[in-house]
Amino acid sequence: MSSNNTRSGFDSLDLAILDSVYLAAWAHLVSRSPAVNEEDEKRQKKLRQRLFALAKPNSVDFDTLYERALASFDRRRSRS
Repeated sequence: MSSNNTRSGFDSLDLAILDSVYLAAWAHLVSRSPAVNEEDEKRQKKLRQRLFALAKPNSVDFDTLYERALASFDRRRSRS
């Protein structure tokens, strides 16, 4: 039985969902915050890292991950 998992444990479907969540979450963050612009590489990197930290291999769900990612930014924002 061959595995379609990458070194990180995420399969190709997981990675496609992670990519879609990243694009949707980044668009949301840019639209709601004037401090975030489309070329803010530091925040883009943090979002990518956060998505991988929140996701579990072989059980990535778009809606759940999207909501958790945005909620994690809201929590950090309210602490500032």
